[in-house]
Amino acid sequence: MSDSWHGTDWHGTEVPQYLIEEPQRITIDDIERMGPAGLRRIMIERYRHGEEVRGIAAYLCDAGGVRLDHDEVFGTLWRRSVADEEPLVMIQVVNHTPEPDGSYRHHFLRADPQLRPIHSARRSRSLRATPSPRPSA
Repeated sequence: MSDSWHGTDWHGTEVPQYLIEEPQRITIDDIERMGPAGLRRIMIERYRHGEEVRGIAAYLCDAGGVRLDHDEVFGTLWRRSVADEEPLVMIQVVNHTPEPDGSYRHHFLRADPQLRPIHSARRSRSLRATPSPRPSA
């Protein structure tokens, strides 16, 4: 660690101070070059902080994430290749309970990179569980 690196604590992890005080300085290149995966996750979380589209959503878009599939019921499947690591695969889901301003919050859930595309809505309805008949006495 050089003398010019000033750290601060972010949820129990020591991070460069600018990640907290000046998150607008975070670039895709900074994220890609960061060694420890834990610090990369924090950088992605802080990426474009204060903007309408921020964090993982902004990172996936700006870093060339690819939309693999979309289903109105289950969400949108995104994939971002990462050098020397397994790809980042995320499922974007929408909370259909409106926020006070009438908007809907989007969440990105990490998925296993081996995940196959989301089933079509038509096929998924046929896959939903149905109640089992009650056993006769």
